[in-house]
Amino acid sequence: MRRIVWCALLFAASQAMGQDVLIKGRVLDSATRKPVSFASVVNSSQRGTSTNLDGQFSIPVRQAGETITISSIGYRKRTWRTRTEGNEILLTPGTTDMEAIVITPNDNQDPLALRIIRNAIDNRKINDPEELSGFSYNSYSKGVVDTLKRDGARKQANRVTAPTVNADTGRYQFMVESYFEHKYKKPGLYNNRMTAQRVSGLGNPFVIGLVTQIQYYSFYKDDFTMLGAAYYNPVSNKYYKRYVFNLVDSIRGMDDETVYIISFRPRYKSMGMNLMRGQVHIHGGDYAIVNVEASAYFSSSTSAISFKQTYERTQGHWFPSQLQTQLLLLPQEENERTNEQDAAVKFNVVSYLKDVVINPELKRSTFSNYSIVVDEQSGQRTDAYWNERRTVPLDMSEQRTYRHLDSMFRADPEIRKMNNRLDAVGYLASGKIPLGKFNIDLNEIIKLNGYENVRLGAGFSTNDRFSEHHKLGISGGYGFKDGAWKYGAYYEYKPSRDADLSFGILYRKDIQLWGISNLLRPGLDIRNYQYILSNRADDIRRLELYSRFRLMKKVEARAFLNWQERSFNHGYSYVAKGQTYPGATLYEGGLQLTTRFRQAKLKFGSLQLNGFRKDDPRLALDIRYGSGDGLNYFRIEGLYENNLNLGRAGKFWYTLSGGHISGPAPYALLFSNMGTGKRSFDVFVPGTFATMAPYEFTNTSYAALYTEFETGYILQQRKKWGISLFFPNSLGIGRYDQQNILHLNVVPRAMSQLYTETGLGLKFRSRTRTLGLAAMYRYGNYAASNFGDNLYFRILVER
Repeated sequence: MRRIVWCALLFAASQAMGQDVLIKGRVLDSATRKPVSFASVVNSSQRGTSTNLDGQFSIPVRQAGETITISSIGYRKRTWRTRTEGNEILLTPGTTDMEAIVITPNDNQDPLALRIIRNAIDNRKINDPEELSGFSYNSYSKGVVDTLKRDGARKQANRVTAPTVNADTGRYQFMVESYFEHKYKKPGLYNNRMTAQRVSGLGNPFVIGLVTQIQYYSFYKDDFTMLGAAYYNPVSNKYYKRYVFNLVDSIRGMDDETVYIISFRPRYKSMGMNLMRGQVHIHGGDYAIVNVEASAYFSSSTSAISFKQTYERTQGHWFPSQLQTQLLLLPQEENERTNEQDAAVKFNVVSYLKDVVINPELKRSTFSNYSIVVDEQSGQRTDAYWNERRTVPLDMSEQRTYRHLDSMFRADPEIRKMNNRLDAVGYLASGKIPLGKFNIDLNEIIKLNGYENVRLGAGFSTNDRFSEHHKLGISGGYGFKDGAWKYGAYYEYKPSRDADLSFGILYRKDIQLWGISNLLRPGLDIRNYQYILSNRADDIRRLELYSRFRLMKKVEARAFLNWQERSFNHGYSYVAKGQTYPGATLYEGGLQLTTRFRQAKLKFGSLQLNGFRKDDPRLALDIRYGSGDGLNYFRIEGLYENNLNLGRAGKFWYTLSGGHISGPAPYALLFSNMGTGKRSFDVFVPGTFATMAPYEFTNTSYAALYTEFETGYILQQRKKWGISLFFPNSLGIGRYDQQNILHLNVVPRAMSQLYTETGLGLKFRSRTRTLGLAAMYRYGNYAASNFGDNLYFRILVER
């Protein structure tokens, strides 16, 4: 028995002696004491790992005291004798220009590096998180703002660095934290809920915590849009040919698979594009991205971007674990008053992802209609709440930042007043100014159209301070050209504050312009210039019941049923069933649908913002049926608009629209206002015929295609300005088929043959404005015999 016990003890001791010791440490820059991310750490068994964004690593060794080797691009290699704790390793910068080490002076590719990149591209669908059926995770994000001289900022423009603490105060200029719960379901459904946010110096941060979400959590997209510019991914089938790759190092990982470290930079002949440079670590087993560091190859004169990402294998899939993004806003070369350099502003955000679940059971019904929902209590979380969720505790500099700015908030009443009014920002974004329990509707103050010329008025409505479920509104205005008052009122009921469902009733005495599409979007849109060019309208009184709701999370819907009394103007009347009508009483019902194929962006209490980009594709549909006073019609109109980014070649926009009316309908509802060629020199309005006069044609059915192609810059001065060519083209066809109705004092003319126009223009783009001029020419079936009568000039403005 004693012999058995001794054997067991000897076996346990031998097993204990054979076990590796896990050593933890951190790698820092010897000059700046900042973390060195993605440094290679290799033990005596020639197996290794990489440091994370904070320069931290953990690696098994046989015993404490064994040496490890640390190397990183731009630093001298170093060996280190390990300790059980206190492994803070300083690397000395070697060559400051990374390209001199890792990139050949020409565009010759490294064949092995290129093969690895091609394999990574071929495996994107396997490794891209968005190709999973779904996932969920939580994230803690922290962003700090600091300032530095322009020259120092220039040196940091192409590398992601840690924030710089002000040497005099030991704190940053500004700081913000956020905590999010994320869910994703393929294809394209997101639930991002901000449960906590903290902003230095602001007691009520409103939605400022959203600035921490500037990060892209996946390096598998073809391009990344930041500061208004699209940067092209080297690990992309569309753009890899524009890059030069070089294999600079490799390490054998803990899973015995090789991790390849590959540097990249643009080909010299591709320098005119928004390309990047940096390094990417590729796992040799499944060719997944392990780490990536990338920055804009050419920073503009005003800004620069760079970012880092690190991935870990989770539940059999690679998933990001840490993200870091740095934005640099650069001032002018020097201050004109003091002849000294202004300070640049650096915004540095780091996010830690945790609690990752791959392919969880997620139902579509659990997803909100908004991709981002902000808890109204998010800005009022306790220290205990934050301490439980911070992945890394606050350091002394961050604590000083909070203490200093929070004390200023408490001491300065003006700052508190500003903070209390922050919610007005959201209302302004939706065209409203809050005054206590009421809003001023900015859209009702002034309206412009060719019939009234100018309408001045006012509009008021209640907000959530009045009631979360009930909303009342009134408006009124006076048209100076027609000399008539317009007014209206509405009541809307919302059963649930968090649901996108409401019911309402409205009454309006107003006008309806002839032929104007029901698909025009309200607000500041260049297409609404059609209102100014339209000078024919009916007077209308309308009582309407309606409901707003969402379909399939991404489709905005409005159903309505109304009674309307129309008084025709301009001497118009119609004859139906042997009777002449100078006006009509109609009953109308219908459905309006619109989608950009994305969830709406943001919901914060009563604030709801779509947040769609102007270049997102859009599909809209208007369906209605009406009857009364000899009229009985069905009307449908739709459009689809989209843009294609062609990279260096330029951009291509197109709009496809069409409509159909069956049965007798009043002239105001016919398709008679598709042209904006009222004057030979005017504004270019997308989605219209620039050489066709309003009311030149009248159709009961039509189809039209509008295209615009803008080349890449044909002349460019770095990022300060550029000149591009612009080619608009339009074509359309229609028909007129109205039975059982006769329109008096108007002469319907169908666009029964193909209508064609084309144009050529120049666009000048700078950092602050876009100006352009195009010549539009009408040719083909409807061309005038005189060349000058077919030529129109149009001012081009930003889309």
